[in-house]
Amino acid sequence: MALVRRAASSLKNVVSRQLCTSSVCLSDYKPPAQDVMRGRQFKKGIHYPDSLGYSMGEHRAEILEDIMGVDSFDVYDYRMIRQNVGTREFPNLVPSVMDHRLIGCVCEEESHAILWMELHEGEPSRCSCGYWFQLVNVSEEADKQRQEM
Repeated sequence: MALVRRAASSLKNVVSRQLCTSSVCLSDYKPPAQDVMRGRQFKKGIHYPDSLGYSMGEHRAEILEDIMGVDSFDVYDYRMIRQNVGTREFPNLVPSVMDHRLIGCVCEEESHAILWMELHEGEPSRCSCGYWFQLVNVSEEADKQRQEM
């Protein structure tokens, strides 16, 4: 008896599903078209959006920061910087948002090896090649930039 009830229940679901989907397929109703580019900016004479027009989320925020001239990755400063004088009195300044940072020094121009060392806030540190480096805390400056945005 339970088997007959299960079969009748599943048959009822199949029939109702067929009727529902066929009525949607056979009707002339079409949902209104949605403007997916509403609120986006287009360039003059171009019928498709630029990168700002179709970007979303973090990517869009990065593009807007780039337009405003704010480098969101400047806090970490991953670029290679040329060494200055590098003496104990005038060390190469290394920006950081923390009280320590791992840096690499290419001691000779022809060298492919990088000598890694950890800098701590306070006194300058000397590399084995003779150059001096000092950690500069920029977290306060980065906080000010974020608050201005």
